[in-house]
Amino acid sequence: MKAHRSRLEAARERIGDRIKPTPIDRSETLSRQLGADVHLKMELFQTTGSFKLRGAFNRLLQLSPEAAAAGVVTTSAGNHAQALAKAASDLGMAAYIFMPETTPLVKIEATQGYGAEVHLHGKSFEEAFEAADRFARERGKTYVHGFDDWQIVYGAGSVGLEILEALPDIDTLLCPVGGGGLVSGVALAAKSHDPSIEIVGVQSSHVPGMAESI
Repeated sequence: MKAHRSRLEAARERIGDRIKPTPIDRSETLSRQLGADVHLKMELFQTTGSFKLRGAFNRLLQLSPEAAAAGVVTTSAGNHAQALAKAASDLGMAAYIFMPETTPLVKIEATQGYGAEVHLHGKSFEEAFEAADRFARERGKTYVHGFDDWQIVYGAGSVGLEILEALPDIDTLLCPVGGGGLVSGVALAAKSHDPSIEIVGVQSSHVPGMAESI
């Protein structure tokens, strides 16, 4: 756990001048309804609108000069796409984002707005991923996964470090779960601070992918 903690702190230091420390606000309504002291970590105010920028910067800032010059590739039609595009643009790298052909135009244009080259392939995420993986391998570019990458996890975990600095006596953390990168990083931060902190992952009942997987 100490090794994870040191890597989380290194990630936070690495990305510190690239991201915004977002506010933590006490919710009077939720605190009253739940009979608990409830605070909200406002990552919607992060640049690109989500926590994803943290992991993207942490990953890209550790690329070799050769890898940075070649550019980065990913598959995403959401927040990771925009985060990687923004981070790559800021660092002078080319970003190639693969999305399914069914991706809404607003998401395509948002990603292109950060300077990425968007490729539309297939009808599903899996088909887009296969095309992106092949593109990266054939052209010698780095594929940056949206959550299955320790440097992405450590970058996301900086959210947890900020929470714990503001609320060191917290006893429970509720964290949204998609692919699991955010909750993994936050859990590492929390458990290295106080092993008794309870971590609760939350998913929509309509798309409970992680819950069904385990």
